[in-house]
Formats: sequence, structure tokens, C-alpha cells
Amino acid sequence: HVANGDPAQAFGKSGSLAQYVIGERAYRFAGIAEAFAVQLPERYGVELLDVVERDEDFWNLEHAFEQSLLWRRQDVFTERTLKLLERWAETTGRDAVIDTLLSVATEPDNRFNADYLDGRLRPMPMPERDQRWSIRVTSSVEGDGEAVNTLIEWVLVNGLDQIEENRARLAAVTLAWLTSLSHRWVRDMATKALACLFVNRRKLAASLIEQFSGVDDAYVLDRVLAAAYGAATRSWRNEGLAELARAAFAAVFGQDPMPTHVLVRDHARGIIELAANRSVLPSELPIHVARPPYPGGIPLETISEETLDAYVQDNAGGRFRDEICASAVSDGDFARYEIDSRAGRFLLLPLDAHGQSMREIYESWYAQAVAPHPE
Repeated sequence: HVANGDPAQAFGKSGSLAQYVIGERAYRFAGIAEAFAVQLPERYGVELLDVVERDEDFWNLEHAFEQSLLWRRQDVFTERTLKLLERWAETTGRDAVIDTLLSVATEPDNRFNADYLDGRLRPMPMPERDQRWSIRVTSSVEGDGEAVNTLIEWVLVNGLDQIEENRARLAAVTLAWLTSLSHRWVRDMATKALACLFVNRRKLAASLIEQFSGVDDAYVLDRVLAAAYGAATRSWRNEGLAELARAAFAAVFGQDPMPTHVLVRDHARGIIELAANRSVLPSELPIHVARPPYPGGIPLETISEETLDAYVQDNAGGRFRDEICASAVSDGDFARYEIDSRAGRFLLLPLDAHGQSMREIYESWYAQAVAPHPE
């Protein structure tokens, strides 16, 4: 039946192959099930889970299906494949979808590679992305973390070598999205892996800066620029450095308003200063714009007490300010030990007063505010 193109008949309850994949002895033939889970989509365009007649879910079948995802040809992943994977994830309570997407992210022929991942993540607002991506990947890492660890270790070992151009690009896109995690080890190691990829691939670094310049997560742009800057300093060659400086300038100092994230500015400036030091900075880039002092950012928003009073939660029958709001204002612990100690170090002075003595500041104020009005 399989040879005649009718796998459903072969795997029906009365089919000759059904005994190998369902029933009490199916565990003895797990390898056969995995082999069919690979061969059926490759040869006939169907999934094993769709041709086996069964009244209930069988763990060995779903497990064979999941294992096949790493061995089958990359071009036979379909929307149906992803739907079955999502159902399997719900059955096990494990995020097999995230693990699989990370495992195939660098495969150029797989329709669910890093380009698919980027297409799903980029349109999401940051809170939704944190929930549907960052938290889920963090949970996976704190489990076995195999998919993330494998990608990072592979790039760290092979990043300086010759890698297929498109595969290197897909790896870079995946690593860039991994820097959105609050998991410090993943964020740091993904940054180092990106730097390793960029050492001999400045064109790739420039294109990734351009790709992520508009993302609504400062963590990501910060780490992409940091990786590009670190990689640029590791090579004595000047090839591609001008384009890298041009991309960094456009992503940061060409924006209005300019990003306020201090590390984003510093990494971009470092790339531009390096290009200037090596006499390859494009003439149309005004280096003074990349040097501090920078223009002021968006004014701080004043939050009214009425607005704060709207953030409440039920607690033992009473309604009180929620935990985050209560801790950050009204002399809560976070306000007392974190915010106040830092905010108290600032003076209400404009940036152009930096470096002046108190006497000079006073005389400047007097000349502008008092001297013109003797009355």
C-alpha cells in the first residue's frame, strides 16, 4: 500500500504496518515509527500522525514525529507540520514549538527558519513579544536548553570559519532575537557569538544593524551594536569598516529623536571613532554629531496621584496599590534603595553647563535672568 501511494491504508488498524507503530508492543519498534515519520512526508507529503488510525493519542507516535523534525529534509516542513507540533506541545506541556523553531532556524531551505521567526516577532509590541518569545525561550533554557546551547556553541566554534552566507545570516538573526531575553547568560553568550560571526563579516554586521535599528527593544539594538563594535576591533582589516560606520550612524545618530540608551550611543560612537581613527570614515558623516554632549531626550512625564491611584489590586478583601506601584513610589523598598539613591545624584542643569564651576554657572544665570532687568 505504501509503495502504491496509499500510506493511510497501510497504517489503518487492519493494515500490515499498524502493529509497528500502535498497540502495546509499539515501544519495541520505536525506530520503525521514527523512520516512517521521516519517510512519509519526504516521499508522499503526509505526516505519520495523519495516516495512523487511532482512537486516542499515543506517546510513541508523537515522539517519533518530533524526532523526525531534526532528520527529515528541510523542505518538507509545512503548515500542517507546525500545527501537529503545536498539538504535541499541548499534550506534553513542554514547549516543543520553540525548541524546534530554534533547531531549524539556521536552515536555509526550511520555511520556518529565522526569517519566519523574525516575521512573527518583529510586528509584536514588546510586551507581547516578551510573553510569547522571551519568557518561553527562558523557560526552555532553564529546562535542558539544548536548542539554544547548540546554536551558541556552534557559532562560537565555527563563527570565524567559512560558513554558507545565508546560513550565517540566519544564525545572526536568531542570535539577535535571543538578546531580548532577560536571561543574562543567554544574552551575554548570544552577544559573544554574534561578535564571532561579525569579525570576518562586516557586511553582515552592517545589514543586521540596519535590520534591527527600528526594533522597539533597546536590549536588542544595544547588543547588535556591541557585537559589531567588538568584532570591528578584533580585525586589523579596514574592508567593510566604512559601511559599518555608515550603518551605525544611521541607526543611532541619524534618528530624530536620537535613542537615549547610553550604551546604544556608546557602541555606535565606538564604531564611528574606529573608522575615523583608521581614516576610512565616510566624508558625509559629521563625527561631531556622534560625540557628546548629546541633545536632551524626551522630557520626563509627570504622573498624577489620580493615575497612580488607578493601579490597585485586591488583598484580603481590601483594595491597595499593586505591588510594583507600591514599591516604586510612596517610599517603597525599590524607590528607597534603588531609585532615590540614583536620582539624587543629578542636578537640574542643562548639558551645556557641564564642566563649568558653580561661580561660572551663577554668573551666567545672573547675566541672563537678572542683569537685563535692573528694575
